[in-house]
Amino acid sequence: METVHSPFFSILIPSYNRPHFITSCIDSIINSDYQDYEIIISDDNSPKVEEIQANIKPYLNDNIHFFRQKDNLREPGNKNFLVSKAIGQCNIILGDDDLLLPNALSKIKKHIDKYPGHDLYTFGYNVIDEKDKFIFARQSPNQLTINSDNQRIRNKFFTSSIFPFWLYHPSIFCCKNGIEKNIGYNTDVGIGEDIIFMFDLINSGYSISTIPDVLFSWRKIQDINSNSQINQSADEWSNIYTRVKIFNIAKKEYNINQNIKKIIDSQKFVKTFLYDAILRKKDLNITKLVEAGLKNDNLNYIKNNYKNKKQYWPYVIRALDFISIFGLMGFIEMCRVLSQRIKYKLMHI
Repeated sequence: METVHSPFFSILIPSYNRPHFITSCIDSIINSDYQDYEIIISDDNSPKVEEIQANIKPYLNDNIHFFRQKDNLREPGNKNFLVSKAIGQCNIILGDDDLLLPNALSKIKKHIDKYPGHDLYTFGYNVIDEKDKFIFARQSPNQLTINSDNQRIRNKFFTSSIFPFWLYHPSIFCCKNGIEKNIGYNTDVGIGEDIIFMFDLINSGYSISTIPDVLFSWRKIQDINSNSQINQSADEWSNIYTRVKIFNIAKKEYNINQNIKKIIDSQKFVKTFLYDAILRKKDLNITKLVEAGLKNDNLNYIKNNYKNKKQYWPYVIRALDFISIFGLMGFIEMCRVLSQRIKYKLMHI
């Protein structure tokens, strides 16, 4: 009986309505300096599925597979489907408009070989616009271990807003096969299935290692009038809905790990994870907050503090947290990101 080769990486691409970007995404994987992988693409019944399928067809072979969903599973469901099809040792979910850097897979493999005791590996990313123009890059200045035993980092992971985006992008990571099947991507938290997946992962006793390198480009559409599929996270209210749902689930379900329960029950968690995001909004819509599921005591806090909000204070806290973890390297990293963002804005005035 012929043995089926199990590649080291399963690269999983949830596809939706981006036929003009997805071929570039596939090309970025094929041009990698590491070739032990499979690619699995699943289109989530998008309006442009025929065009997507036609664009992908020339790529299909024994290592590159395409699935077409009959019903819209939404992104968490589509991710769960992709995970069910993966046979690699490690899974990487890559957005259909994102790009792997040429050395990404080899660097991830080397990091796993060096730090084999972890379950999920995150890495830095470039932010690019719809025209492939570089905006800025984010990465962890050095390797960090995030687990339920590492008290200092664990507390900041749950309560500090520098996690995840100042160190890594939460939707693109490398996870050892089997873990995503055990935990699953939550279908009840809107666009936040990646955030709550990592919360669930740490709460379940798994470990995360950050790779201090930029390894892929994440596309953030700048021109909302372009023909490009807009990022789901572009809508501020979607983010608020998601945070409320994650907050309510965490308060209700995180009861096993007592260290994490203490964090979730703390005033700092509700303030940094929930209140600060709401208070940063320019408009306060109580009706939408009620629809999102915000409890009365939380609503009262928002009402009482909205007029007295300190718009920029959360950003100061982020900067201080970043420096407290990484020291001088953290300060240099923040200056680098700031200069990159200013340069992009000046070039596009």
